[in-house]
Amino acid sequence: MLLVLANLKDLQAAEKCFSKWESSCATYDIRIANALMAAYLKDGSLQKARELRKRACKRGAKPNAKTWEIFLEHYLKAGEVKLAVNGIERAVAIGRGDGSKWVPSSEVVDAVMEHIEQSKDVDGAEAFVETLKKAIDNVDAKVFESLIRTYKAAEKTSPSMTRHLKMENIEQAFIGQTVFPWAIIVR
Repeated sequence: MLLVLANLKDLQAAEKCFSKWESSCATYDIRIANALMAAYLKDGSLQKARELRKRACKRGAKPNAKTWEIFLEHYLKAGEVKLAVNGIERAVAIGRGDGSKWVPSSEVVDAVMEHIEQSKDVDGAEAFVETLKKAIDNVDAKVFESLIRTYKAAEKTSPSMTRHLKMENIEQAFIGQTVFPWAIIVR
């Protein structure tokens, strides 16, 4: 019922439904709170979503990967990439309820890498790639192309880049100390 009301954008009725459930539940289910948090964020009510997440935690619920996914999508749309990356890190660390890995969508990965590249944040790019490696068995060449472009945009080089790319089974060419992203070849 809560999901239907949220989808109909009837937040007032969704809040009443949620309050009724919340006051009578013996075990707090984060999945139900997630539905209302998502509705709040779609409505632009970040503060209400955060307060609900805190309230759920106080009642013994633990945010799951979906909780963080809901928030990270909001943060990406708002241009708050550092907060989105934090959400990705948390979702990856938690994983899915069935024990499998939580993997960010390719759209999310692309958006984060694009932002990092534009901001010339080499350290952020390296940290994000490490986070991805915890979720994805084989990070694709597209991510490493963006990583290399980030180094180039920041006018930095990395002596460990060759080793790093070889470990990922990606070959790249150097001319002098400049990394050229168009020279990447996936083996």
